[in-house]
Formats: sequence, C-alpha cells, structure tokens
Amino acid sequence: MAYASDVIELSAQRMVIEKRTGERVSEIGYVLAQSLSGKRRSVHKVRLLPRADVIALARRREAILKGRIIPRYTSSQGLCRHCAYRAECKPEQHDRG
Repeated sequence: MAYASDVIELSAQRMVIEKRTGERVSEIGYVLAQSLSGKRRSVHKVRLLPRADVIALARRREAILKGRIIPRYTSSQGLCRHCAYRAECKPEQHDRG
C-alpha cells in the first residue's frame, strides 16, 4: 500500500527535478512496498500531486511549525501505531475529529 506521505514525497521530488532540469516529469510515480518480514515486495502506481497542492502542504507545515495553526490528528490508528513521534504526540489525549 502506498501512503499519502509517499505520494507527497514523490511529488515534491518531481517539483525539484523539474525546476533543476527544466524538463517535465511524469505525473505518475511508483512506490515499492516491502512486507515487515522483508520477503514480499509490491509496486504501487500512484498519481502525483499537482504543484499547487504540494506548495499548499508545505505552507501548512510551516504554519504548524510556527504555531499559527493547530495540526489535525490522523483518523488512522495504523499510522499512529507505527509513527516515530507517537510518544511526543499522544494522539489518544486529543480529539480526533
């Protein structure tokens, strides 16, 4: 499965490559996923985000880091369960709405 964060990362990389080379890059990307055991791999085709969406996400992130807006917590328990920042975040103490 490809996560939204995978699509965001590939979309940002696409923007950088286009800016540096002046060339157009495909709107399609591929995410390689590996099972936890490492025995199975799968490839997922994804549509990359438009430039305006990537810029909007970057601006939102900046506003969150500067404390201008409050972040929303994910509704996915699976994402929280595997998040490296879970100890700091403590989403179970906040409204998930």
